[in-house]
Amino acid sequence: SFPLDSILTLIQFIDKDYKFRSFKIIKIFESIQLELFLQSLLLENTEAFVDNLLIDNFAFILSSYPDRIYNLFGNSFDNSASLVITTFEDNLLKSFIQVLSNGKFNVEIFAKIISNYSIEFFERFLVRIIPEEIFYFSLKNIFTFDHIEKRKREFIIIKLVQFISDGQTLMKLLSCSSLSDHFLRKCLVEKSIYMNSNSSIRNSVKLAEYFSLLGQNNLINVFNELFSQYCSQTQILMFVSLQNQVQLSLALIDFARQINFEMRCLIKDELINSLIFIVQRFLDQSDISRRQIGMLTAETLFTLFEYNSLKFDYIENDPTFSEFVTALNGEKIEKREENSKQNKMEGLKFK
Repeated sequence: SFPLDSILTLIQFIDKDYKFRSFKIIKIFESIQLELFLQSLLLENTEAFVDNLLIDNFAFILSSYPDRIYNLFGNSFDNSASLVITTFEDNLLKSFIQVLSNGKFNVEIFAKIISNYSIEFFERFLVRIIPEEIFYFSLKNIFTFDHIEKRKREFIIIKLVQFISDGQTLMKLLSCSSLSDHFLRKCLVEKSIYMNSNSSIRNSVKLAEYFSLLGQNNLINVFNELFSQYCSQTQILMFVSLQNQVQLSLALIDFARQINFEMRCLIKDELINSLIFIVQRFLDQSDISRRQIGMLTAETLFTLFEYNSLKFDYIENDPTFSEFVTALNGEKIEKREENSKQNKMEGLKFK
């Protein structure tokens, strides 16, 4: 446990009340940071004194480094503190990449560092490693490591979904997961679906593809769960945020698009009967945006399930509704172009 103890000691001796000593320690620490990080990540779990409490304390103290540096430098008007932290994080990231490339490292230490350190650093880590498929085998062990706090496991999974580009990548990183099915499904279906994506593809599109790769039965189960949420939501729309309505509507359509013809036929009758009942609730809505989003969601589902007796006209100059149409056509709401008005919805001609 020597490298862990060394890092802990050096960081804990950085104190704003002893600036001269602290600056000397920073200088020494920077000269050996990369080597100490590598040695720490390569520690075997069976080595003496490398227990869970030591690792937890190590991850916590390591994550406190930026705050200690800012406290030390105080209200300095130069960028000295930022440079020290950048050097530290650059070396930490380099050590991550190096051990991932080798494929041999202490999974617990790695997972607890990324789950304790800053969100910004974890995002930087994801941007660097997600495009590199050679890392996926090693990454799978980190992203599915289940011996950390539940909320931190959720954070890792949710961030992962935000940064990947498609469901196939998620399948490669989470297949044969050691995480419980209930926990993973809750993270994906109840949390990630409602988060904004950092890629050009929204989260619900990625997740629909992921569950379709797991099999149509899994896909149908999640679709039914989302549809049940959707039915419940229509009863209390006045208490639901418009953004939440938009996200759930898009997710429902994204999952429906992944259902194959045979499975659509099996669930069609019950779905259509429920939708016809729900349409009346939207017709009674006084809020034009909520009403139109609800009607277009229902019409799109009618079309996907080949029930074409109901068609609706829409007021096109409603900006919120236009954003929904843009997203439905496969573009991000946040980054849409004003002149991109083409309608490409599957099986739906927008009037």
